[in-house]
Amino acid sequence: MARRLVDFQAIGNDGVRRVYSSVALPHGDVIVLFGVPARTMLGWIKQDLVARVSSLAAIWLMGIGAAWIGTRYLVTRWTTSLRRMALAYARGDYSAKLDLQRAPSELRDLGNSLMLMAHRIQDREHDLRDSVDQKDMLLREVHHRVKNNLQIITSLLNIHDKQIQNNDPHKVINDIRMRVRALALVHRYLYEGSDVRLMNLKPFLTELAQMLVNSLSSPDRRISLNLDIPNVTVQAERGVSIGLLVTEAITNSLKHAFPHNRPGRITLQVIRKGPTSATLVIADDGVGMQGKQPPEDQPTPTNLGTQLIHGFASQLGTEISVLEDSGTRIELDLNLAPSGREEPGLVPAQ
Repeated sequence: MARRLVDFQAIGNDGVRRVYSSVALPHGDVIVLFGVPARTMLGWIKQDLVARVSSLAAIWLMGIGAAWIGTRYLVTRWTTSLRRMALAYARGDYSAKLDLQRAPSELRDLGNSLMLMAHRIQDREHDLRDSVDQKDMLLREVHHRVKNNLQIITSLLNIHDKQIQNNDPHKVINDIRMRVRALALVHRYLYEGSDVRLMNLKPFLTELAQMLVNSLSSPDRRISLNLDIPNVTVQAERGVSIGLLVTEAITNSLKHAFPHNRPGRITLQVIRKGPTSATLVIADDGVGMQGKQPPEDQPTPTNLGTQLIHGFASQLGTEISVLEDSGTRIELDLNLAPSGREEPGLVPAQ
């Protein structure tokens, strides 16, 4: 009591051990003594520790649960859906779609990229299928054209077989050779082009006419070639008949329009009249054909060439006109083919 503050343990009269503490009040000689049973003195600490540990555990569990629910709602379910969509694409099913409007921006961008990639792959597969189908169709068309051209060659051989007895065999064979070269030129321009269904007449007729003049004339004959051909396209099957018709017309002019090394000019012209129509003109300023027609029972190359010209015009489904005025002028109408995005009947100049 003299020390004013005393802590001690003792057993009270009731036999309970207690922890006592005495405090001297600041005013007067009053000392307060209180005691707490020793066995319960630290119980509140244990209770507080248990409460704190329990609350921490509860907070930890709630955090884990919130994290799992949040991750599942915001991330995991979207990644699972993206995985299923990717597996569908891997199996070749590009119709799988996913609504990513409420997904996180990163996953939304990823999903949109996957769907865009699938759309492009699908379009590419469609283009490849269309290309394969087109190639098959074109291959069948090539075989069909080759068969038709072989039939044309066979028909020419049959026609010339009747002429070979009355004419020089070398000239007959040379005529056949020129017609076969014209067919070969048609095929070269067809299959070197970007679209085998169309033919640009300008380069084809230009080379054909120059080949015929160079092959059937000599420098001392002084025969000039005047070409006026715009860039127009026709259907490929018409190119064969046009090429053979021009071959016959120019060959006739070179052989019969300029006798005795007479100088002259051959004109090959295509006059465009509209988007899908034009006129083909083959003219010369030679002696013409008046008085040169042989009897019908004695056909000559000139007569044969004229028959072939009319036959090829008939294949084109058009009428042909032959004018005799200061030479020979052949005209026939052509049906042009549209050439895609360009103005119908025109192709870009080379």
